[in-house]
Amino acid sequence: LCCVTIARHIEDYESEQGLEYLSNEQREKVAEYLAKSRRFDPAAALKLSIPNNNSLIFPDCSQLDEDCLLKIIEKVCFPDSNINQLEASRLSITSTSSSYSSATALYRGISEVIHHSTSSLQHLSLKNCGRGFSDRVAALLVNAAHSLEVIQLEGCFRLSDDGVIKLLEGCCNSIRSLTLTSNPRLSIKGLEKIGSLAHLQSLHLDYVSHLTDDQLEPLLRRKTASSSAVLPLLEISLRGLTEISPKILVNLVEVYGKQLQVLDLSACKVNDMVIIGIRNACTTLSKLILEQLDDVSNTAFMGL
Repeated sequence: LCCVTIARHIEDYESEQGLEYLSNEQREKVAEYLAKSRRFDPAAALKLSIPNNNSLIFPDCSQLDEDCLLKIIEKVCFPDSNINQLEASRLSITSTSSSYSSATALYRGISEVIHHSTSSLQHLSLKNCGRGFSDRVAALLVNAAHSLEVIQLEGCFRLSDDGVIKLLEGCCNSIRSLTLTSNPRLSIKGLEKIGSLAHLQSLHLDYVSHLTDDQLEPLLRRKTASSSAVLPLLEISLRGLTEISPKILVNLVEVYGKQLQVLDLSACKVNDMVIIGIRNACTTLSKLILEQLDDVSNTAFMGL
């Protein structure tokens, strides 16, 4: 009831004052109520962005453009920095460009202002963030990514391989869960970086439907430099990856099956061979999601 009331009167708050006393879960609830009524706009998002908070969770970023997300990250992660200097560094980059060279220039520019972020940001979840989450946003966020354990970017269609790599370099020692969905710019270059993340336990690449067998290959050879053992993944979701062959899906479950606990291969090219592979390899599986299957017999499911 408290969250509903705050959502109804969000316009009456001039800033985040008063909202900082809410828990992360309560702020997320307020944002959800606002999103359902299409009122989660830049003003509301900035009010729910608390300086030095360890979570930034927005259920619908469809109304937030690039400049808004940059301001939110500056507010949450760099509250003690000189915002005017940050803005000057940011505006020195051509505002219409989203190339990696611009993102790199932004990163270097703000690094002159910020040598170390005091942010303890651990959980970043931005759904429907395609409009605003670009390489420029990733370049700013990398300065505060050293403690990030969860990154959930849904619909991030403006984020390129270079932006993914730069962001993951900032949290390579802390990241545990990564979600990059509906990203048409992700390719083998970005997947090579994802495959190198030693502490990653959960990976969601739903609806990155252009990925092919060759591009998914880096995930089949996740190994440390000092060992031939494959780095485990506990949760894998490849929902909607329609170009991946059954052979690669079988290889995937054979590589990760012993540790795998959650697997989603809905709307993939799942056939009897894949089902039998799951049955034989995934001995610790606790959750299996298989929807929109067209080429599986009842016999294959026996004993699953």
